[in-house]
Amino acid sequence: MASTSGSSEMSLRKFDGSNFNFWKEQMQDYLIVKGQIDLIENESPPEAYKANKWQKLDRIVRATIWMHLSKSVYFIVQSCSTVENLWKRLSKIYEKKVVATKIYLIRRLYNLRMKESDLVQAHLNEYESLSSQISSQGTIIEDELRAMILMSSLPSS
Repeated sequence: MASTSGSSEMSLRKFDGSNFNFWKEQMQDYLIVKGQIDLIENESPPEAYKANKWQKLDRIVRATIWMHLSKSVYFIVQSCSTVENLWKRLSKIYEKKVVATKIYLIRRLYNLRMKESDLVQAHLNEYESLSSQISSQGTIIEDELRAMILMSSLPSS
């Protein structure tokens, strides 16, 4: 977050086709902060919305998402006429919930080792990043096992 003139503005990287699950979570948080999450969470307007208000919000949220896509990704989804279609298309193309991805991430987590010269915070960030990616693939690692994996990744001294 960068602060300008007393107001804070949340920054979000443009999605370039890599690490969709992380970008998706970040975009959802961004839309929550902007008060624009309703279109992602609801396929049809809640009773509080009138049709024209829902359509206007749809255009705003589509523009918000499009502004956070790289040019190459934008051209793939620019024809989507609703947020629902846009979100589903991005998920279908970039959300990888395949066994090979899960195996790769779990193997990386189990083989993660901190060197004596590494910063603890950098190691914890890598550990949390891998854990989050595994969770976003639908695989739950129990807290006790997470703790054991983390402890075994630390140097013995």
